[in-house]
Amino acid sequence: MYKKDSNDVFAVAGYVASHATTDYAHVAAQAQTLPSIADLIADVDVASLEAAGVFPSSATTAAAAAAAIAGARKRPAGNKDRVTKRVRKSRLPKDYDPSKTADPERWLPLRDRSTYRPRGRKGKQRAAERTQGGVVSEKSEETASAAGQAQQKPPGGGGASSKKKKKAKR
Repeated sequence: MYKKDSNDVFAVAGYVASHATTDYAHVAAQAQTLPSIADLIADVDVASLEAAGVFPSSATTAAAAAAAIAGARKRPAGNKDRVTKRVRKSRLPKDYDPSKTADPERWLPLRDRSTYRPRGRKGKQRAAERTQGGVVSEKSEETASAAGQAQQKPPGGGGASSKKKKKAKR
């Protein structure tokens, strides 16, 4: 728009505003031709506008409120208004010993700790599954082979043990 009509005040203002942040020296001459802000707002009556129902934009009121709050915070408080906070004495367990260091694994999940032992048959199976590719100890191999031999008992004895009574319904 500025290139089409360099005398248009609105086009010059837009051109100056868009180029002022990048290269102000380039648009300084055009900025001098624009009317000053004091001349533009000289005939505006703010009180009559507010009475007519035109209020300032929310952005300007928010900025003014923020400035007022910031100014209020910077005021030094009097000694009477200021209430001192009591510092509570820290409570420690009865058996606390400051010379002992806390267990570093305390903050790890239970399953990640070195002392974790799974409970029950399924837990032991899961623990065995977790050692994929790991080194197998000789003790565990011996116990596994001994358990396999114990299960291969020869069948024998009378048939009395095979007869079982049915459970009664309650």
